[in-house]
Amino acid sequence: MKKLLGIFILVFCCVFIIACDNSENNTPNEEHQHRWSEPICEQKQICLICGKAQATKIEHEWSDPVCEQKQVCSKCNEESQNVVSHTTERGTCGRCGEYYISKENQIADENTRHENKVIEIYNAYSTAYDNYDRQANTYYAYLTHSESYVSSQISSLNSQAANLQTKISIAQLDTSASGRARVRELQNQLSSVQNQLNGYLTEQSYWRQYNTCIENLNYLNSKYDQDIAAENQLHEQNLAKINA
Repeated sequence: MKKLLGIFILVFCCVFIIACDNSENNTPNEEHQHRWSEPICEQKQICLICGKAQATKIEHEWSDPVCEQKQVCSKCNEESQNVVSHTTERGTCGRCGEYYISKENQIADENTRHENKVIEIYNAYSTAYDNYDRQANTYYAYLTHSESYVSSQISSLNSQAANLQTKISIAQLDTSASGRARVRELQNQLSSVQNQLNGYLTEQSYWRQYNTCIENLNYLNSKYDQDIAAENQLHEQNLAKINA
């Protein structure tokens, strides 16, 4: 009797092992002889009876994709490595409906804006500079004496003119022929002085206009440097915001 019982147990174990080995490709939900371990993402399940592993690892079950967010596994709560990208690099996203511009395109747009602004600043500067430079050259062509010399001559001629006016007034008191001749002589001298004075006054006016042009040119140079520096600073700030 003991011998028959031993044979029966041996046959039962053989059948059980064969049935277990032939079920390695069964899924956990099918009825079979395996007793699978609890499913763990990215790991294979192990039969608790025979130790055999499933052919494939357990995959994550990711949440629905939401733009610019990571997906979360509903099994293990692990987050995906990367955030969900928009469906376009520039334009309306087909997933979330928002207008989207990628960082690379934002940088390209900012570089283009910066380049165009620098060109705009230079063109405005160059146009104004050429205008004042042309005027300065025009006025400079009429300058034949130094500005200080012109000023001193005007002062001297004004004094001479005032002196001659006084002499004419005194001479006019003499109504004789010689007195009238003296008045005409003094008036001729005064006319000559006034002609010289008018010439220097005209040159002084050119000096003033020339100096105004030079002042404007210096202002333009300073303003150009300031505008370029401000634009470069704005460009750096905009790039920092994009890369933040």
